[in-house]
Amino acid sequence: MSATTEQAGGERDSADLAQFGYKQELKRGLGTFSSFAVAFSYISPSTGIFTLFALGLTTIGGVFIWTWPVVAAGQFVIAMNFAEVSSHYPIAGSVFQWTKYLAGRRYAWFSGWTYLFAGILTVTAVIATIPLALIPALNGLGWHSLGTGSSSDLLHAQLWVAVITLVVITVLNIYGVRLVALINNTGVVFEILGMFVFALILMAFHDHQGFNVVTKSAGLHVTGSTFLVAMFMSLFVIYGFDTASTLSEETRDPRRAAPKAVLFSIIGAFIIGGVFLLGTLISIPNLGTAVKNGWGPAQIIEANFSAPFATIYLLVVSAAIFVCCLSIMAATIRLCFGMSRDNQLPLSGLLSRVAPTLHTPIWSCVAVAVLAAVPLLQYSGAHAQADRPAAQLPCRVPERDPDPVDRVRGDRADRRRLLRDHRPEQGVHAGRHSGRRRRAARGLSPRGLAVPPLRSRISWRLSGGSVTAVFPAWRKDI
Repeated sequence: MSATTEQAGGERDSADLAQFGYKQELKRGLGTFSSFAVAFSYISPSTGIFTLFALGLTTIGGVFIWTWPVVAAGQFVIAMNFAEVSSHYPIAGSVFQWTKYLAGRRYAWFSGWTYLFAGILTVTAVIATIPLALIPALNGLGWHSLGTGSSSDLLHAQLWVAVITLVVITVLNIYGVRLVALINNTGVVFEILGMFVFALILMAFHDHQGFNVVTKSAGLHVTGSTFLVAMFMSLFVIYGFDTASTLSEETRDPRRAAPKAVLFSIIGAFIIGGVFLLGTLISIPNLGTAVKNGWGPAQIIEANFSAPFATIYLLVVSAAIFVCCLSIMAATIRLCFGMSRDNQLPLSGLLSRVAPTLHTPIWSCVAVAVLAAVPLLQYSGAHAQADRPAAQLPCRVPERDPDPVDRVRGDRADRRRLLRDHRPEQGVHAGRHSGRRRRAARGLSPRGLAVPPLRSRISWRLSGGSVTAVFPAWRKDI
């Protein structure tokens, strides 16, 4: 891409953002692949499978792999909705912004606060997970003094690894999205190649169970309730794909790039994670022993390979968890920034301030890091930290109050600021609902916010048994 074309695209994206009443303060440095990588690393199949593989295995045996396509299909339906909405509202804050424009500020405040706390707890949970892979990997490399001795020594080592990880990802996010994207892109490539290569090697050279392992429960009863319990492993993995839209203000051509990244991250995670799950199940030497002892991928790798090979696997998982932490932190910071910019948080003026040289909301970075560190004050092991919340639950948009008298006072200022040049159409008669008619003529929602027409920007075509998403070119009218 030439410099002239890139500059023109940046000006176009900035003008598009100005339609929502915001000026371009964050730096647009993400392309389509970087946007995909951020969403994929938030999902991070390595992280979730490494953490909760044993839950699914000890609940219904090898049958638990069928929860993977069920969850992926359900989440893909949600992702299609997210992709559509993100093409209309390419603004930092994703769910908060979507709710604001579709349901009003009061509901946006509620969903924003809920999502913000979910993001902060997710940061805490994942930084507490990384010592489970990193400490054994460092021990395998010869650092045997780390985490050895009593259980209190191990907890102390895990705590310090978690704290150091939090500090590092905070500093990286402060220094800008381009550095985060560079590290994230590299980590995603290694995660995809690592998981895929490990899975192929396991299936090719260590096939102990055969492909029919997906029908074996090792004597465990498979019922609807146990299937739902085992499904939590898959639910723990496949969410966070809206991260691509959360970083829309730092993405080039976000109306096209963000929806693609949302959908492709689900597809990529489903394929890579599914192949890895199948490879690990096939290579279990004794299914009954694995179920009884609660084996995870690390134990399966150790049972089939030498110690150095197992150490390599743990290093790949550690890198995957690190970039997962990095992207979760980035998404939560943008949500904090987006809410504070709309004066929805305490100290909003400080949290919404963007450093002119780094183009990052430094104080939002610091605030998220401090809040994520609070649960570590009572650290008692990764198992006791909050699980990554299932934040991708579909939300019901409440019906609007038909009475136009019910208004939010702050929306009046927004109407004057955002739509100063708009005029109502001729022929709008005065009357009981004249305010609502005037807002409709100006392209406003019943709450007074500027809402572009919700014409579908993504065409879904069915051809030859496959569904194709067609992303139209940027249009000025939306």
